[in-house]
Amino acid sequence: MSAQSRAGLAQQLAVALFSFIFFCAFSWATTDDSVEAARAAAHAAEAAREGTGIPALSESQAAAYLDGRAMWMASVAELNRYPGPRQVLEHAEKLELTTEQQQAIMNLYDEIRPQAIRLGKQLISKEQRLNRLFAWGQASGKNIERTVTDIGVLQAKLRYTHLLAHIRARELLTKEQVKRYDELQGNNISIGESSSKIGCNAAHHHGR
Repeated sequence: MSAQSRAGLAQQLAVALFSFIFFCAFSWATTDDSVEAARAAAHAAEAAREGTGIPALSESQAAAYLDGRAMWMASVAELNRYPGPRQVLEHAEKLELTTEQQQAIMNLYDEIRPQAIRLGKQLISKEQRLNRLFAWGQASGKNIERTVTDIGVLQAKLRYTHLLAHIRARELLTKEQVKRYDELQGNNISIGESSSKIGCNAAHHHGR
């Protein structure tokens, strides 16, 4: 073997050895992160197969979050004659909406729905994180505090988003249309009666 060939081989071996040492050092430095990433990937794959992968969250609830639906979160508005934009559009013909009203309600719906979907996705993500901590036996009072707090904040923001949509929708309707909407929705009750019925009717609206 010529001197030039031996020099080239030595250079290749040196590069290979350096690469191996660098790889080992990087692996040792990131072992915990790698394990966490592998677990997260495995959980994500399982979640993709089984829906959200959150035992505490039903498939219908997750679907509603991802579709921007209010479920029970707007019951207090619905039962007190504050129509939801989605339902108003469904009853557009029977409510005899004007062209301007229908366009305004559609604009409101198109504005609110993406916000609700974004918050719903964030909420599911936080619920998945919380579930992982318990599923892997890593939950502690310290490491769940931030996640539980984030979930509470997201739930509040999401409910506020839906309630605001109902408030703004009613402002676009006449009193007669609101009354007709209540009849169509089966909410034809007096204002005084509504507050006492919210609790027992919330379950009925949950999953709408």
